[in-house]
Amino acid sequence: MERTIKNGRVLTIQDISCFGRCSLTVALPILSAAGFETTVIPTALLSSHTGIPGFTLRDLGGEILPIARHFKEIGLRFSAVYTGYLANNEQIGIVGEVIELLADKDTLIVIDPVMGDDGRLYKGLPPDFPAEMRRLCRRADVITPNLTEARFLTGSDVGVGEALERLSELAPRVVLTGVEEKEAAFSAGQLARCFGLSKKDLDNPKPPSWPPGFNPETRLGLARARTFAAAFSQSENSESKKVAFWRGTKRQKTPSKCGEARTLRRRVVNPEARLGLARGQAPNLRRRASKRSLREGISAEKTPSKKVALWRGFNRQKTPSKERLLSASFDRLTGEASRVFVDKLPKNFFGTGDVFASVLTAALLRGMALERAMRAASAFTQAAIAATNPAAGPEMGLDFERALTKLPEILTIKE
Repeated sequence: MERTIKNGRVLTIQDISCFGRCSLTVALPILSAAGFETTVIPTALLSSHTGIPGFTLRDLGGEILPIARHFKEIGLRFSAVYTGYLANNEQIGIVGEVIELLADKDTLIVIDPVMGDDGRLYKGLPPDFPAEMRRLCRRADVITPNLTEARFLTGSDVGVGEALERLSELAPRVVLTGVEEKEAAFSAGQLARCFGLSKKDLDNPKPPSWPPGFNPETRLGLARARTFAAAFSQSENSESKKVAFWRGTKRQKTPSKCGEARTLRRRVVNPEARLGLARGQAPNLRRRASKRSLREGISAEKTPSKKVALWRGFNRQKTPSKERLLSASFDRLTGEASRVFVDKLPKNFFGTGDVFASVLTAALLRGMALERAMRAASAFTQAAIAATNPAAGPEMGLDFERALTKLPEILTIKE
């Protein structure tokens, strides 16, 4: 949804911890460094964030509406309202009133439904907190839950694809953060729905057959499945749909001539060179690539991403072992879905989600589409991770201050 940015002023509503990089102590410097005047309404005052034992907390819920009414009286207008951690159900209702009071049709509403991680609600939040947060999310243009929060919001143990689909019923644009790579698969049906198709569109007319062991979410990846879905939905008859299906997934089912088979063998005989590796560096890759290419008719030369085809399809054990985290987005208004990976630290540092959501808000206000904004937020988060000492305690948070000099360049990231 296109908006006219009235000014460079952002209102962020969340707690402030006197020590620890999270919430306002993250949002305020990042939004300011991005060039936006940042106005704050603190929801609570903590001696430290909740990950440090013995913290003190003073609920400021009674001050939120008086501050907002004063902003209204002096005529403040905001390009965006961005909410983070809220301490209780009452504060959720109050923040809803603040949005009603201070936002208009051009105000971007970003809600980070901070309430849990690792399958649990944060300490001190009541069991009915997710239900109240769900009502607040209906006011948002963009929501940024992690997978645990997505499951609390949907009330079920959903995967990535289904989470995006169901959360888009709450808010038109969804960014799912911090997903373990092993949980990042999209089923064919979930992808179909994300791209405006039904499961019936995939099955009728039925493609010739699924190749043995073919798994669209792992073998294709989201980008190729998107290409397939677009081609499939634009086909005019059953025969062309079959052709579109095979062109979008496997360029050629079987080599049609011996000469083509020989050409195919030559094309994949030295896959190390195609991957930029020294000869012999991947000894099993050549043999497996050549045999499987001939058997299944996959031409590395014709595949849109030769490296991905070789690495994923033929040499899975050679995939880099470093664990990664996924961020995935779905824009219900445009039907576009995307995902991006960042390296995972050996520890879960506090405030990582706040870093991501703050940059995402800034990028959206810069006029970026959701996918580009997510990539910018991921790029800065990755820079903050690189700047953080892995030996530091997770309660210290990401050392994002050392990465702030890179933020202006990141926020001009190109398509």
